Formats: sequence, structure tokens, C-alpha cells
Amino acid sequence: MTPIIICDPSEQTRMLLGVSFKAWGFEAITAENERAAAALAMKHEAFVLTDCDRSARTTKLMQIIEEKAPMTRVIGYVSPEFSPSIRTFARMGMLSFFLKPLEVRELHYSFIKTIKTSLAVGSREREGDFSVREHRELSFPPDPSRIPLVVRQLTGLINRMPNGHSARYLLYGLIENAVLYGSLKLTKERVIAAYESDTLGPLMERAVDIATDKGRNVRITYDVVPANITITISDPGTGFDWRSSFDALAAGDCTGRTGRTVLLSKIYFDEMRYNDAGNEVTVTIRLGTNSKH
Repeated sequence: MTPIIICDPSEQTRMLLGVSFKAWGFEAITAENERAAAALAMKHEAFVLTDCDRSARTTKLMQIIEEKAPMTRVIGYVSPEFSPSIRTFARMGMLSFFLKPLEVRELHYSFIKTIKTSLAVGSREREGDFSVREHRELSFPPDPSRIPLVVRQLTGLINRMPNGHSARYLLYGLIENAVLYGSLKLTKERVIAAYESDTLGPLMERAVDIATDKGRNVRITYDVVPANITITISDPGTGFDWRSSFDALAAGDCTGRTGRTVLLSKIYFDEMRYNDAGNEVTVTIRLGTNSKH
């Protein structure tokens, strides 16, 4: 199991988080400051869970990890009043974040899901090759278990993007949204409730069978040109209110209450747009000096 490095100035918080993660089956290592966390990250291929309220120190941690421990993935937790700093950390490669106060219910579901997703799509091996100018389309059945395979098919493409961990994780999240909420017609509340009651497997099996019978596939197209990479993900669902997420971010709300995947994608990608209905999203990464990275 990939270790979790818990970085927090509070000994009580470190202890409580450490006990929780060990109870969930993780190897938990604690660090009282960013320097200690960075030193541990250089020794282990790990996830770092860090307090982000001290922006300057978190920035330094991210810089050290980017330079000396690039396989380490960082997940933050932040007080709502300091959440605007997530813009900076997301561009530096922070995988995801949680709001304080940390709730064990959400932490258990969302953190474990974040780790499993990152590990599932974390291969740096190039499984698909791409020419300088290319247009491709693919359609795949609405089965969540297929998503890591789809993302790994794009690895050759993702390797050209900055902060590959973030690119893989966010593309997985956008595709997963299309599968779960578009093709399978599930809701986040139903998925979490099924997870907590240990009925997620049967719920997914029934939903996949119905969606497969109806041919509710997800479609992905991507265009590669020398200046940028553009990926479009579309599903047969009715869409969602993406405008509230964009409006919240434009107003300076970086709490992610309207959806962390959409928020982090809007920050990470150079361009992001939905169709009116919200069942098709297009993201663009500009290559070279024109990128905001």
C-alpha cells in the first residue's frame, strides 16, 4: 500500500488522522512541518495529505516535491477563508482538496476514492502514441471499470501535459462524471449511500446492464496540433447546471461545494467549456509557453 504522509502543525490532528488512516488499512506517516514532509516524500513514493492554510509553506512544499519527488501526489485540506489559494496549488499539481472541518464520512469515501483513482491511472508508460497533428474518436460502454483503461490509452497524450498526475486524475473525473451521472443516471448521493451500505457493487451492476442494453455509451474525441491538445467528452444524459460552478469560481469561491472535479478542471486546463445542456465538456491544454502552467 502506498504510504500516506500527514503534514499538519497540530499534533492532535496528526494523531487523529493517522489513527483513522491506519484503521482504513493505510500506512500513515506523520510530519509536523513541510520540510519534514518533503524529506519523507523523497524517500517514499507516497501521497501527502497537508494543511494548506499556511499558503507560503504549502507553496514551498509543492515546489520541493515537483523538483525532487515528482512521483509524490499531494492532497490538501483548507479552511474556507483560505480556499482561494487552491487556484495556485492546483496549477502546481495538487491532486485534490477537502474543506475544513474535516468530516470522517466524506474523508473516508472521497479520500480513498481519490487515492484509488490516482493509482489506477498513474502509469507513466506510454500506451498510446500520438502524431503531431491528429484527430481521434472513441466510444466505450458505460462501465466505470473501463475508465482507467480509457485514460491509460491517452497516456501518450497526457505525457505532453504539465503535472501529469493532475491531468490523469481530472480526465478520469470528467469521464467518470459522464459515465455515472450521464450514462448510468445515478446521483452522487445514491453512490455514497450505496458505498456506505456496502451495496455499491450491485447498484453499479444493475445500472451498467440497463445502460448497456440501451447503448448509452460515452464518446471521447481529441485533437492534437502543435500548439494545443483538445479533448471532448460527451454522454447521453440530460446534463447538469455547470454554470453555478463557473460562476462560483469567477466570484472567487474556491470551496468546491459545487463540485471539486469541475472546479479543479476549470483551474488546471487552459480552456474549459460545456455545451448548453451540460452533457458535453471540452478541455484544452496549450503546449509550450502559451500555457498558464
